[in-house]
Amino acid sequence: MQGEAELSVAYLVVASIIAYILLSRLLWRGKRDWVFIGIGYMILALVFQYLAQQAPFIVLLLGHLRDIMKFNELVSSIIKSNIFLVSIYVGSLAGVFQEVARYFAVKDRAVEASLYIGYGFALIDIAVAVIDILVISIIPSSLNPSASAPITMVGVISLVGLLLQPLVSFLFHPGASMMLRGMQASEHGLRGLAVTITAHVYMDSFNAYLNSAVLYGIINSYSAVLELSLVYFASIIIVPVLIFIYGLRILMRIN
Repeated sequence: MQGEAELSVAYLVVASIIAYILLSRLLWRGKRDWVFIGIGYMILALVFQYLAQQAPFIVLLLGHLRDIMKFNELVSSIIKSNIFLVSIYVGSLAGVFQEVARYFAVKDRAVEASLYIGYGFALIDIAVAVIDILVISIIPSSLNPSASAPITMVGVISLVGLLLQPLVSFLFHPGASMMLRGMQASEHGLRGLAVTITAHVYMDSFNAYLNSAVLYGIINSYSAVLELSLVYFASIIIVPVLIFIYGLRILMRIN
């Protein structure tokens, strides 16, 4: 498990470096300050996003401090019986907090900066994935829900998700940042914000649903998981590609 974690982290780090090289060579060179702006705004968004996402569970925990096992059973029951609502709740908060932060991160800045501000957002996205990998690698199997899930389902989904993570992050975040800045310049910033929020909510809600459905055994048919996974992975490639192309076209038109 430790070796797999190290390999996964190395892959994400190398992919991040390659993404920066490709963006700076194929499009335009940016300033380091722009990347740090994106990093700062993304961290701020994630702090508020995490607090909002965990608030209901924190309230439940405070009422069950003396019986953690009962708390775990209650959370599991809530997720299983309200998987659609929980997934949409988690995805909506991610979309709103991150896209609003992006909106202000690129606002009134040079249009060229938006590409690298988006890269900064993507870097934190990758950093969160790295932290998740490292945490999961040290959690005992008895405390890890994925350990008891069918390995053929969880393993394949996790592997494909890991392989696609850099592609999705380094297309969507720079693309959404360019799109927002371009639409702000044409006085349609709020319309652009609505589009990026919708796209973000869709991807994160779908991800939350797929992971929860498999981990909690809500969907245990291999064919059903396969079909749902194909739709999910296809859509999280198509959406970022379209966002990136559209955002780039807007900026090129402005320049």
